[in-house]
Amino acid sequence: MYCPNRITYVIQPGDTLYRLARAYDTTIHSLRNLNPGLNPTNLRIGQSITICPGARYVTTLQSMPPPTPGPGLQEPEYIPPLIRSEWPPLPRPEA
Repeated sequence: MYCPNRITYVIQPGDTLYRLARAYDTTIHSLRNLNPGLNPTNLRIGQSITICPGARYVTTLQSMPPPTPGPGLQEPEYIPPLIRSEWPPLPRPEA
């Protein structure tokens, strides 16, 4: 199976093929094809598997380069944290 962006994943506690398929925008069928000796009912913690993420899989923001400041995009000096008590009240629907 051709996969230009395959990754190796290490099984963690609580992992299932269903959860991995959802998290990586792929299918259980694809996971089983890429890992022929894999027993889906007995995933072992620490076991390495191959995953071919789908087109909608997005990596973490940490792996993306930060935006480059330019005209109209300036680094803020300080952004205060928003405290829950400062949130504006939500409008109530009219009955």
